[in-house]
Amino acid sequence: MRDKEKGVLFMIIKDIIDIPEDHKIQMIYQQGKGDSKAIIDINNNIIGYLWFSIKDKIMRLDMIEVIQKEEGFGSEAIKFLFKKYNLEEIYGQVLNESSMRPYYFWESLGAEFETVDEIDIERAYAENVDIYFSLKKTS
Repeated sequence: MRDKEKGVLFMIIKDIIDIPEDHKIQMIYQQGKGDSKAIIDINNNIIGYLWFSIKDKIMRLDMIEVIQKEEGFGSEAIKFLFKKYNLEEIYGQVLNESSMRPYYFWESLGAEFETVDEIDIERAYAENVDIYFSLKKTS
């Protein structure tokens, strides 16, 4: 939840849970391949979804979908994942959509990319080439 006047993001993520069997997933992209989970807020509302697997404190994130975009919930969810699962790293593939918003999301969190040159990233998007990211734990 964002305080519009102050521009401050308040912690709203409560937990990561199994997706209820009777819940219809609200997302526009194809689901991921790993374990499916829901992100819930402090009122137990589902605000997003995750598909991932974890091995040796490293998460392979197949997909994250936050229902309400551009509100900081995705960034909060990534920080929450590091804490909840005591992760050292999250890695995965940048979603290739019509805009470069997913790339800029991971870049804003400090992720490193397989392709590091901005021109190469733009070309990769244009040619629908896979771009992989790695995000390490920060102190």
